[in-house]
Amino acid sequence: MHRSGSIRLHRQTRQQRALAVHAQVLAGAVRRSEGAALRIERAGTDLEEIEIQLLLEGIRLCYGYDFREYALSPLRRGLTAAMAREGVQTVSAYQDRILHDAACMQRFLGTVGFNVTGMFRDPELMRCVREEIVPLLRTYPSSRVWVAGCATGEEVYALAVLLDEAGVLNKTSIYATDMNDDTLTVARVGSYPLDRVRRYEDAYAASGGQANLADHYSIAGRTARTASCTTASSVAGFWPSASASPFSTVLIGTITSRCGTV
Repeated sequence: MHRSGSIRLHRQTRQQRALAVHAQVLAGAVRRSEGAALRIERAGTDLEEIEIQLLLEGIRLCYGYDFREYALSPLRRGLTAAMAREGVQTVSAYQDRILHDAACMQRFLGTVGFNVTGMFRDPELMRCVREEIVPLLRTYPSSRVWVAGCATGEEVYALAVLLDEAGVLNKTSIYATDMNDDTLTVARVGSYPLDRVRRYEDAYAASGGQANLADHYSIAGRTARTASCTTASSVAGFWPSASASPFSTVLIGTITSRCGTV
């Protein structure tokens, strides 16, 4: 081979080696950059989780509400909405405000608390109560039923309708609780938009309803008010927490989807 050709081949080989080295260096830099970004993201996530844990522990110690077993994803979404409403940027700043401002705590409950409910919202559950629980309640001279997480009360009144149709309402006391005072106020009144209540008819039928849901409420304008037979005589009351006395049946209506394990 001519000497000039050898020189060109040597230069090309050296250039290719240099390019390979540069590629390796670049790849290593990219990996280090990605690793650093991942560590930063993970550190940020870990820090936020620590802040959330401290917030929940502070709420438990200060107010008595225990959210520590809530699933993290829905809790984080609720916290994000609550923090935006309060105009704070970090969970730590929100913790400072919530521990020193009871009104802020109430707003937190309204945002993070699970208030979505409806009459016969879970028809399969209500059918199970009708077919499996009611026969057991018939064996007791009287029964106490606790509905935890009752929100605005629709599921409580649905249960009263079910027990009334089963013939055991007259010897059953229903106790309903929720951590949110605002939703309890709505529940105690027992009045709901008429158009919303009418949409519960299909769920009522799917739960094994024996008549028409309209038989169990009165109409005043655009409002449906639960009938007296499903209120004063059966729903013993709505409270923030239940008594320590034993219950025949415990139903957890709106809060199970918020729990990590049930």
